Amino acid sequence: MQYLNLKVKPRWQEIEQENQLQNQKMWTWFVACTSGLAALGLLLTLLHIPLSLHLVLYHWAAFIILLLLLERRTHAALRLPHPLALTLACAAGAAAVLSRPGSPSSAWPVEGGRLLLTACIPLCAWGALYSGLRGNPKPAEKLFSAAHLYRDLAAGLLGGVMLLFLLTSFDRFVSSRPEFNAFDLRLFIWVLCVQIGFAALAEEWIFRGIGFSTLRADLKRSRTASILMLSLLNLLGTIVLFPLLNSLLLWVMLIAFNFFLAVLSTVLRIRCESLIACLACNLVAHTILWVLVV
Repeated sequence: MQYLNLKVKPRWQEIEQENQLQNQKMWTWFVACTSGLAALGLLLTLLHIPLSLHLVLYHWAAFIILLLLLERRTHAALRLPHPLALTLACAAGAAAVLSRPGSPSSAWPVEGGRLLLTACIPLCAWGALYSGLRGNPKPAEKLFSAAHLYRDLAAGLLGGVMLLFLLTSFDRFVSSRPEFNAFDLRLFIWVLCVQIGFAALAEEWIFRGIGFSTLRADLKRSRTASILMLSLLNLLGTIVLFPLLNSLLLWVMLIAFNFFLAVLSTVLRIRCESLIACLACNLVAHTILWVLVV
Protein backbone atom coordinates (compact mmCIF):
# COMPACT_ATOMS: atom_id res chain seq x y z
CA MET A 1 0.00 0.00 0.00
CA GLN A 2 1.47 3.27 -1.02
CA TYR A 3 1.02 6.46 0.94
CA LEU A 4 0.88 9.86 -0.57
CA ASN A 5 4.06 11.77 0.08
CA LEU A 6 2.84 15.31 0.42
CA LYS A 7 5.24 18.16 1.00
CA VAL A 8 3.84 21.30 2.54
CA LYS A 9 5.85 24.36 1.70
CA PRO A 10 6.25 26.65 4.71
CA ARG A 11 4.60 30.06 4.35
CA TRP A 12 6.43 31.74 7.23
CA GLN A 13 8.31 34.04 4.89
CA GLU A 14 5.12 35.09 3.10
CA ILE A 15 3.34 35.68 6.40
CA GLU A 16 6.27 37.69 7.71
CA GLN A 17 6.33 39.80 4.56
CA GLU A 18 2.60 40.43 4.85
CA ASN A 19 2.99 41.48 8.48
CA GLN A 20 5.85 43.82 7.60
CA LEU A 21 3.76 45.35 4.85
CA GLN A 22 0.85 45.88 7.23
CA ASN A 23 3.14 47.40 9.85
CA GLN A 24 4.67 49.75 7.29
CA LYS A 25 1.20 50.80 6.17
CA MET A 26 0.27 51.50 9.79
CA TRP A 27 3.34 53.68 10.23
CA THR A 28 2.52 55.50 6.98
CA TRP A 29 -0.98 56.19 8.27
CA PHE A 30 0.47 57.35 11.56
CA VAL A 31 2.87 59.82 9.91
CA ALA A 32 0.14 61.03 7.55
CA CYS A 33 -2.26 61.66 10.45
CA THR A 34 0.30 63.50 12.59
CA SER A 35 1.43 65.56 9.58
CA GLY A 36 -2.17 66.42 8.80
CA LEU A 37 -2.64 67.44 12.42
CA ALA A 38 0.37 69.78 12.15
CA ALA A 39 -1.07 71.20 8.91
CA LEU A 40 -4.34 71.90 10.72
CA GLY A 41 -2.38 73.68 13.46
CA LEU A 42 -0.63 75.80 10.84
CA LEU A 43 -3.97 76.68 9.23
CA LEU A 44 -5.45 77.71 12.58
CA THR A 45 -2.35 79.82 13.21
CA LEU A 46 -2.61 81.56 9.84
CA LEU A 47 -6.26 82.35 10.58
CA HIS A 48 -5.12 84.11 13.81
CA ILE A 49 -7.55 82.14 15.94
CA PRO A 50 -7.20 82.90 19.67
CA LEU A 51 -4.72 80.65 21.43
CA SER A 52 -7.25 78.95 23.71
CA LEU A 53 -9.54 78.11 20.77
CA HIS A 54 -6.52 77.02 18.72
CA LEU A 55 -5.41 74.55 21.40
CA VAL A 56 -8.92 73.15 21.83
CA LEU A 57 -9.49 72.59 18.10
CA TYR A 58 -6.03 71.13 17.63
CA HIS A 59 -6.34 68.60 20.44
CA TRP A 60 -9.95 67.80 19.55
CA ALA A 61 -8.76 66.95 16.03
CA ALA A 62 -6.05 64.78 17.63
CA PHE A 63 -8.80 62.99 19.58
CA ILE A 64 -10.71 62.27 16.36
CA ILE A 65 -7.48 60.98 14.79
CA LEU A 66 -7.03 58.72 17.82
CA LEU A 67 -10.45 57.19 17.21
CA LEU A 68 -9.56 56.68 13.53
CA LEU A 69 -6.21 55.05 14.34
CA LEU A 70 -7.84 52.73 16.85
CA GLU A 71 -10.27 51.61 14.15
CA ARG A 72 -7.35 51.18 11.75
CA ARG A 73 -5.46 48.92 14.15
CA THR A 74 -8.57 46.88 14.97
CA HIS A 75 -9.92 46.32 11.45
CA ALA A 76 -6.71 46.77 9.36
CA ALA A 77 -8.56 49.26 7.17
CA LEU A 78 -9.49 52.91 7.43
CA ARG A 79 -13.08 53.27 8.53
CA LEU A 80 -15.12 55.77 10.47
CA PRO A 81 -15.50 55.20 14.23
CA HIS A 82 -18.79 54.10 15.72
CA PRO A 83 -21.50 56.78 15.21
CA LEU A 84 -22.05 57.08 18.96
CA ALA A 85 -18.31 57.59 19.48
CA LEU A 86 -18.24 60.37 16.88
CA THR A 87 -21.32 62.02 18.37
CA LEU A 88 -19.87 62.04 21.88
CA ALA A 89 -16.50 63.26 20.59
CA CYS A 90 -18.21 66.16 18.82
CA ALA A 91 -20.15 66.92 21.99
CA ALA A 92 -16.89 67.02 23.99
CA GLY A 93 -15.34 69.41 21.47
CA ALA A 94 -18.41 71.66 21.42
CA ALA A 95 -18.50 71.78 25.23
CA ALA A 96 -14.81 72.72 25.33
CA VAL A 97 -15.29 75.52 22.77
CA LEU A 98 -18.41 76.96 24.41
CA SER A 99 -16.99 76.89 27.93
CA ARG A 100 -13.53 78.25 27.10
CA PRO A 101 -12.37 81.60 28.54
CA GLY A 102 -13.38 84.47 26.30
CA SER A 103 -16.31 82.62 24.71
CA PRO A 104 -19.89 84.03 24.81
CA SER A 105 -20.74 81.58 27.60
CA SER A 106 -18.21 83.37 29.83
CA ALA A 107 -20.70 86.22 30.14
CA TRP A 108 -23.60 84.01 31.19
CA PRO A 109 -25.35 85.36 34.29
CA VAL A 110 -25.50 81.86 35.74
CA GLU A 111 -21.99 80.52 36.33
CA GLY A 112 -23.38 77.02 36.83
CA GLY A 113 -24.18 76.75 33.10
CA ARG A 114 -20.53 77.21 32.14
CA LEU A 115 -19.38 74.82 34.85
CA LEU A 116 -21.87 72.22 33.64
CA LEU A 117 -20.50 72.52 30.11
CA THR A 118 -16.98 72.18 31.45
CA ALA A 119 -17.90 69.02 33.36
CA CYS A 120 -19.39 67.53 30.19
CA ILE A 121 -15.99 67.60 28.43
CA PRO A 122 -14.38 64.55 30.09
CA LEU A 123 -17.68 62.67 30.38
CA CYS A 124 -18.39 62.91 26.65
CA ALA A 125 -14.78 62.18 25.68
CA TRP A 126 -14.56 59.08 27.87
CA GLY A 127 -17.93 57.94 26.57
CA ALA A 128 -16.62 58.30 23.01
CA LEU A 129 -13.58 56.17 23.82
CA TYR A 130 -15.67 53.54 25.58
CA SER A 131 -18.02 53.38 22.61
CA GLY A 132 -15.15 53.16 20.15
CA LEU A 133 -13.36 50.40 22.09
CA ARG A 134 -16.27 48.25 23.18
CA GLY A 135 -15.71 45.87 20.26
CA ASN A 136 -12.01 45.41 21.07
CA PRO A 137 -10.95 46.58 24.55
CA LYS A 138 -7.59 44.75 24.48
CA PRO A 139 -5.50 47.77 23.33
CA ALA A 140 -6.72 49.81 26.29
CA GLU A 141 -6.23 46.95 28.76
CA LYS A 142 -2.58 46.54 27.76
CA LEU A 143 -1.74 50.25 27.68
CA PHE A 144 -3.48 51.14 30.94
CA SER A 145 -2.33 48.24 33.08
CA ALA A 146 -2.75 49.07 36.78
CA ALA A 147 -0.27 46.46 38.00
CA HIS A 148 2.00 49.22 39.35
CA LEU A 149 -0.53 52.04 39.56
CA TYR A 150 0.96 54.04 42.45
CA ARG A 151 4.51 53.71 41.13
CA ASP A 152 3.44 54.90 37.67
CA LEU A 153 1.44 57.82 39.05
CA ALA A 154 4.31 58.90 41.29
CA ALA A 155 6.84 58.71 38.44
CA GLY A 156 4.61 60.71 36.10
CA LEU A 157 3.75 63.38 38.65
CA LEU A 158 7.40 63.77 39.63
CA GLY A 159 8.44 64.12 36.00
CA GLY A 160 5.80 66.77 35.30
CA VAL A 161 6.74 68.78 38.40
CA MET A 162 10.42 68.67 37.47
CA LEU A 163 9.69 70.01 33.97
CA LEU A 164 7.53 72.80 35.38
CA PHE A 165 10.28 73.74 37.81
CA LEU A 166 12.74 74.07 34.94
CA LEU A 167 10.26 76.18 32.98
CA THR A 168 9.48 78.59 35.81
CA SER A 169 13.17 78.92 36.76
CA PHE A 170 14.20 79.73 33.21
CA ASP A 171 14.95 83.34 34.15
CA ARG A 172 18.08 82.16 35.96
CA PHE A 173 19.69 81.33 32.63
CA VAL A 174 18.61 84.34 30.54
CA SER A 175 18.57 88.08 31.16
CA SER A 176 14.80 88.36 30.67
CA ARG A 177 11.82 86.04 30.86
CA PRO A 178 8.34 86.20 29.27
CA GLU A 179 5.41 87.25 31.40
CA PHE A 180 3.07 84.46 32.44
CA ASN A 181 -0.59 84.84 33.33
CA ALA A 182 -1.73 85.08 36.93
CA PHE A 183 -3.36 81.95 38.31
CA ASP A 184 -7.11 81.81 37.59
CA LEU A 185 -9.20 79.10 39.27
CA ARG A 186 -11.91 79.09 36.57
CA LEU A 187 -9.30 78.80 33.83
CA PHE A 188 -7.57 76.02 35.77
CA ILE A 189 -10.81 74.00 36.05
CA TRP A 190 -11.50 74.40 32.32
CA VAL A 191 -7.96 73.43 31.32
CA LEU A 192 -8.00 70.45 33.68
CA CYS A 193 -11.25 69.13 32.18
CA VAL A 194 -9.96 69.60 28.63
CA GLN A 195 -6.68 67.85 29.48
CA ILE A 196 -8.36 64.98 31.32
CA GLY A 197 -11.04 64.71 28.67
CA PHE A 198 -9.17 64.50 25.39
CA ALA A 199 -6.01 66.65 25.12
CA ALA A 200 -3.50 64.68 27.20
CA LEU A 201 -5.24 61.39 26.48
CA ALA A 202 -5.14 61.86 22.69
CA GLU A 203 -1.51 63.03 22.64
CA GLU A 204 -0.17 60.21 24.80
CA TRP A 205 -2.25 57.46 23.24
CA ILE A 206 -1.27 58.54 19.70
CA PHE A 207 2.46 59.04 20.27
CA ARG A 208 3.34 56.85 23.26
CA GLY A 209 0.66 54.27 22.55
CA ILE A 210 0.08 53.63 18.84
CA GLY A 211 3.24 55.31 17.53
CA PHE A 212 5.54 53.68 20.07
CA SER A 213 4.04 50.22 19.58
CA THR A 214 4.34 50.54 15.81
CA LEU A 215 8.00 51.56 15.98
CA ARG A 216 9.18 49.18 18.69
CA ALA A 217 7.02 46.07 18.45
CA ASP A 218 6.12 46.11 14.75
CA LEU A 219 9.01 47.83 12.94
CA LYS A 220 11.67 46.77 15.49
CA ARG A 221 13.25 50.22 15.82
CA SER A 222 15.71 50.88 18.62
CA ARG A 223 14.73 52.75 21.78
CA THR A 224 16.81 55.80 20.86
CA ALA A 225 15.37 55.99 17.34
CA SER A 226 11.82 55.61 18.67
CA ILE A 227 12.31 58.36 21.26
CA LEU A 228 13.76 60.82 18.75
CA MET A 229 11.26 60.11 15.97
CA LEU A 230 8.21 60.40 18.25
CA SER A 231 9.54 63.50 20.02
CA LEU A 232 10.22 65.32 16.74
CA LEU A 233 6.77 64.43 15.37
CA ASN A 234 5.30 65.58 18.68
CA LEU A 235 6.93 69.00 18.22
CA LEU A 236 5.19 69.85 14.95
CA GLY A 237 2.12 71.16 16.76
CA THR A 238 4.22 73.53 18.89
CA ILE A 239 6.39 74.92 16.09
CA VAL A 240 3.38 76.37 14.23
CA LEU A 241 2.30 78.41 17.30
CA PHE A 242 4.92 81.13 16.77
CA PRO A 243 2.63 83.82 15.22
CA LEU A 244 0.18 83.48 18.14
CA LEU A 245 2.81 84.15 20.80
CA ASN A 246 4.05 87.62 21.72
CA SER A 247 7.59 86.55 22.46
CA LEU A 248 10.27 84.68 20.54
CA LEU A 249 11.72 83.59 23.87
CA LEU A 250 8.39 82.09 24.93
CA TRP A 251 8.19 80.18 21.65
CA VAL A 252 11.68 78.75 22.12
CA MET A 253 10.82 77.86 25.72
CA LEU A 254 7.68 76.03 24.63
CA ILE A 255 9.56 74.07 21.97
CA ALA A 256 12.23 73.03 24.48
CA PHE A 257 9.61 72.26 27.13
CA ASN A 258 7.48 70.08 24.82
CA PHE A 259 10.53 68.31 23.41
CA PHE A 260 11.76 67.32 26.86
CA LEU A 261 8.21 66.40 27.85
CA ALA A 262 7.93 64.11 24.81
CA VAL A 263 11.31 62.52 25.57
CA LEU A 264 10.44 62.03 29.24
CA SER A 265 7.00 60.59 28.42
CA THR A 266 8.53 58.10 25.98
CA VAL A 267 11.14 57.08 28.55
CA LEU A 268 8.36 56.57 31.10
CA ARG A 269 6.51 54.46 28.53
CA ILE A 270 9.60 52.28 28.16
CA ARG A 271 10.33 51.96 31.87
CA CYS A 272 6.79 51.58 33.18
CA GLU A 273 5.30 49.75 30.16
CA SER A 274 2.08 51.67 30.69
CA LEU A 275 0.51 54.94 29.60
CA ILE A 276 -0.52 55.85 33.15
CA ALA A 277 2.85 57.46 33.98
CA CYS A 278 2.89 59.28 30.61
CA LEU A 279 -0.62 60.64 31.19
CA ALA A 280 0.21 61.81 34.71
CA CYS A 281 3.33 63.62 33.48
CA ASN A 282 1.52 65.23 30.54
CA LEU A 283 -1.48 66.18 32.65
CA VAL A 284 0.56 67.98 35.31
CA ALA A 285 2.91 69.71 32.87
CA HIS A 286 0.41 70.86 30.25
CA THR A 287 -2.36 71.83 32.67
CA ILE A 288 -0.15 74.33 34.48
CA LEU A 289 1.49 75.43 31.23
CA TRP A 290 -1.87 76.23 29.61
CA VAL A 291 -2.94 78.21 32.68
CA LEU A 292 0.30 80.25 32.50
CA VAL A 293 0.26 80.84 28.73
CA VAL A 294 -3.32 80.85 27.40
